[in-house]
Amino acid sequence: MSTLDKITKLLKDRNIEQQELAEYLEISPTTICDWKNGKSHSYKKHIAKIAAFFNIPVELLCSDAKISENEHVDTTSSDLLIAFNKLSLADKTKVLNLMLELENQS
Repeated sequence: MSTLDKITKLLKDRNIEQQELAEYLEISPTTICDWKNGKSHSYKKHIAKIAAFFNIPVELLCSDAKISENEHVDTTSSDLLIAFNKLSLADKTKVLNLMLELENQS
């Protein structure tokens, strides 16, 4: 299941409107439509924030692992998210780029 498929599934399973996610990410709702239509892959730069929105580990969005409706963050992932949020914007970008490289190698 692709990252975008997982985002779509999480929205559906949790009865969350795209508008709510768009507001959280501070993007327009049409941007999410563009993701779904394959017109844009800009969701990749929002992965950490999307994971935080759904309260799941980033790794879950970027891996081949399946997501259950009751997926939640365990203590380790929560600690990682807290540490990530403390990073500078430049360091967050480095981490996200590294994650995207790893995802593309799969």
